[in-house]
Amino acid sequence: MKDLIEVGPGVWRAKPGVVAWTRAHIAFLEERAFDTPKLRARILAHQEEDRLHEMLIYFCRGSENPMHAHDGPESAYVIFGNLWIEFADRPSIHLGKGEFLRIPAGIMHQPMPVTDTCIIETVLR
Repeated sequence: MKDLIEVGPGVWRAKPGVVAWTRAHIAFLEERAFDTPKLRARILAHQEEDRLHEMLIYFCRGSENPMHAHDGPESAYVIFGNLWIEFADRPSIHLGKGEFLRIPAGIMHQPMPVTDTCIIETVLR
């Protein structure tokens, strides 16, 4: 897609300026996610120097997502599919289409898609 720059395996960054994610962007990610080693693909809406990081992530079932934490809070909104968020020290949370989750800084978590595909928008600070 002309408005994206590839920055790594399965990762593209939107060119600077106004960013719009369309069905074409989701189709773009879908075409590529199954061919990546981690079975996921993402588009970064933010620029590298931005304090707020916004991403559209397309997960395939079986996607590799190690347990991790962030220095700032992370939020996730499910656009399509279902996933579990596993935590190191608390019960798991199931999220489906249209549901939202905010994870405070420092909380170890791991997204686990349970449908063949799952699309989320996530924001990190």
